[in-house]
Amino acid sequence: MRIRSAMVSVLPSLAVFLAAMAFPLGAAESDPPPEQGAEGAESGEGEATANEQEKAEALLSDLRKEGELLRKGRAAAAQYHYMQGMKAREASRFTLAMQHLKRAVDYMPDNEEYREELQLTATLAGVERSPTGVHINRVNEEIRVRQEQLWVEILNRIKEGEAQLTEGKFNQAQMSLEQARTRLETLPFPDERRPKYMRQVERLLAATAERRRAYNIERQGDQARLAEERAQERRRYELKLEQDRIDAMLRRAMKAKERRDYDKAILLAEKVLRINRANTMAHGLISTARRE
Repeated sequence: MRIRSAMVSVLPSLAVFLAAMAFPLGAAESDPPPEQGAEGAESGEGEATANEQEKAEALLSDLRKEGELLRKGRAAAAQYHYMQGMKAREASRFTLAMQHLKRAVDYMPDNEEYREELQLTATLAGVERSPTGVHINRVNEEIRVRQEQLWVEILNRIKEGEAQLTEGKFNQAQMSLEQARTRLETLPFPDERRPKYMRQVERLLAATAERRRAYNIERQGDQARLAEERAQERRRYELKLEQDRIDAMLRRAMKAKERRDYDKAILLAEKVLRINRANTMAHGLISTARRE
């Protein structure tokens, strides 16, 4: 309002100034040289024209100062609203951010940065669908679909791990549960279900490790018992072979004694005693053979 009133007040003076500037040219072309008696009037008109010119120049200077102040004021106001809008957008308050950025653009419509930030904020708020915004929405949708697929895989792996643990397939159970944990750790978006299932997976992994240890201990005990049983069986077999050899040599020694081949009978009996020194039959056979 101040600028308008200044412009209205300065218009008559500007008109007078321009008319005064144009008058001498027209007078030089059409009017005859002034007479000597008109010098006083001409001097008065020149002084009036100079005064009007000074006033017009002063008013123009004031207008320029007012315009410069207005420009600086608009720039400062635009900068203020721009900063407020950026702060609001960082806080995800898109409606407030758009209000401030629109005011910044209104104050400085030629500022490309303000216009670009306003368009980006509108895209983020879903008001406008720029090509970049459409691409962002498509990517977000693809990621959300992938997240749901990961949840399906997570639940399937947990179910498989529980079944394998029940069946005693500890290695397979551990593999399934670790796959479920990896998928939980790599979910693209935060999910309130994640902590619950992460605790379940960790609990199942701990149970798998404990049951595997118990199984290995039991298996080691079974292997030790089996080894002992095999050793005993081998010893019984060796004893049986030894007894069979003794029995065979004693039969041969008895036949040699019957044939009165006492030396051979004694030799076979001594071989039996080298195998089993407590064999009473061999001792008796040697004694009988020597007496006879």
